[in-house]
Formats: sequence, structure tokens, C-alpha cells
Amino acid sequence: MIETYPYLLKKDNHFNLESIPINSVQKNINFFYTYKRSSENLYRGEIGKDHLLLKPSSSLLYEIIPFLINFEEYFRVIDIHERSRRILPKICWLADSFFKNGLAQPICVHYNPRIQQNVIHPGGIRNHLIKLFHDLPTVDCFYFNTGGVKFDFMKELQVVSSEELLSCKETMYIHLVADHCSIIPHINLDPWSVNSNVEKWTEFIYRRLSNPNFKIYSNKTITHMEPWTTVNDEHAIEITISENLNEWDPEWNDVVCKSIILSIIGKSYKSDLLTVVHKIAVTTP
Repeated sequence: MIETYPYLLKKDNHFNLESIPINSVQKNINFFYTYKRSSENLYRGEIGKDHLLLKPSSSLLYEIIPFLINFEEYFRVIDIHERSRRILPKICWLADSFFKNGLAQPICVHYNPRIQQNVIHPGGIRNHLIKLFHDLPTVDCFYFNTGGVKFDFMKELQVVSSEELLSCKETMYIHLVADHCSIIPHINLDPWSVNSNVEKWTEFIYRRLSNPNFKIYSNKTITHMEPWTTVNDEHAIEITISENLNEWDPEWNDVVCKSIILSIIGKSYKSDLLTVVHKIAVTTP
């Protein structure tokens, strides 16, 4: 429930995506706390998933499919800076890390008055991770209440002081964007691990998909995994999708994305709609 609704911006209003050109973490933090509204704060705490705008899995599947159709071409050259070549390695790395350690860092969320939603940014891949695998009802977040908007869930959050944020400056990424009539903070507490892990996982996925033992049996067709699907008993991975689930159901893309990711990272899994069993242990990077 919204308690205070300070203003509304039209959806077609221009978005400003460029960061304010400030060249140090400390200067960004000082600028943010100097120029934010008195009614605005950066908060930290658990926010219910139902308060967050989570992306549909169809958008993730759209970006994963080219890897599977042309995997020889996609993995022939490792380019950690090209978005189209890093999506699958990044989601697999983060999913593997999630199953081992949970969400290691808070995600960054701000209120977007154009669409009246709380959006995750940065953290587009973790957005999918939360939707697919995070079964807990709440998520650890940094939250910025753009324009001073107030929600009931904010009563459970703690205001983050400039001193607290500065204590993380050695490992933190922070950029500020002047948009939505505010100074929006984009925060990531561990940006430096991304490139090295994307590179390792690109190599790992290529070896995994090239391995003749990477064979899957599924009770339902997963179209883009067909090159690795077999009907005999010589499969290392067994996927069972609920008989009640069909391709036109809203959950179908969730299940397909889960199946692809879980098959690659070697993780067995069970839910009401999907069971994945690995017969051979997999060592991930």
C-alpha cells in the first residue's frame, strides 16, 4: 500500500540513463547525501518479493537461446564485455553461487514513478535469479524511495547513513543517475568478481556442452536442448516437467529457463512443476 504518492511521471517521458560524471566512490556518496531530498533516503532491509518488479522469464530465454543454437560460435571467442556473450555464463555463475551461498549481497532497488513500480537496478540477472530460484518471501535490498514515496514495508527498513556506505567504499560500485526528478543511486557491493567469473564460466559451459556425456532425458520437449536430448538410458540428466504444464502456461518459460540452467550447473532440484536429477556429480568453477 502506498501511504504517500508524491508525483507521477508519464511513461513516455524521456529517461536519462547517463551517470553523473563523478570519478570516485567517496565523491559519489558525498554528492548523493548532499543533494537528495530531505524526504528521500537510502534504506537497507528485507523487502517482500511481491513489492518488486520481476522480469518475465521470456526475456531471459530470448537471450539464452542464441547460445544453444550456435554454441560453437558463441563460445569460440570469449568476450566478457559484450552483453550478448555474457548472459548465459553470468546467470549460470550466479545460480551456482546462489545455491552454494544464497544471495551474498543486497540488491539495489528504487521506486520508478513512471511505472509506479519498485525496480531492481543494477542487477538485471539477479532479478531473474530471484524470480526463478529465491523461494523465501523477502529479499535483502538497498532501497531508495524516489521523491520521498512511502510504503508500509519501509517501516521494517533501516536508513543507511553516509558513514555506513563509506565503510564499503573499497569494494563498492556506485553511480548516480539524475532521473525521475531525483538523484538515483546504483549500488553493487561486489562488482569486481563479474568479469573473471564470466570468463571462467564461458569456458566451463563450452566444455560442458561439448562433452559427449552431457545427455538429457526429458518427459517433455525442451526445444533448444534437443541437440543434447536422448531417449535411451545413457543420459546423465533426467528432467521431469509436470504433466499439467504446457507451453502456453505462464510458468512454462520459468521451467524451461530453470531446466537449462540447472542442467549446465549440475544441480539437482525439485519443485511442484519441475524435477531435475543429475546422475553424475559436476564440479563447477
